[in-house]
Amino acid sequence: MMQPFYARPATCDYLGLLDEGLTYSMPTLAFCDEQAGLIRQLFKGIRVDDEMLARDLTREMGARGSYLAHPHTASHCREEFWNARYYGAKFPVASGTLADEPLLDRIESDVEALLQKHQPEKIDGDILLQIRAIQARFKAERAREE
Repeated sequence: MMQPFYARPATCDYLGLLDEGLTYSMPTLAFCDEQAGLIRQLFKGIRVDDEMLARDLTREMGARGSYLAHPHTASHCREEFWNARYYGAKFPVASGTLADEPLLDRIESDVEALLQKHQPEKIDGDILLQIRAIQARFKAERAREE
């Protein structure tokens, strides 16, 4: 999945597909969405300037300063943040409060919850007419072939 990061493609194909595209899986799509989010965050890059690097603060506090307690850290700690669902802090550990269930089970329960609450957007009437015209053309062409 990191190959798209290095190749910098316009699209990220085969999301949710298994077995060289012969099989489709909703849990795989959910996990690929997580990986695509990681790649999107990597593409975004980070800001590197004196303010972000806190050069003045580093000179002021030195090597033994408490940077975590400084207001500069608090004001910048969420600027380069990626909210992962299945990686990092959302991974169940012995000292955490998340249930210790396998990753696939967590993904499947997320997919099921998403499918239960999802409501598709209404299609505009003009677009619906165009779709029906395409379907009618297809049926007419197919009837001629038979």
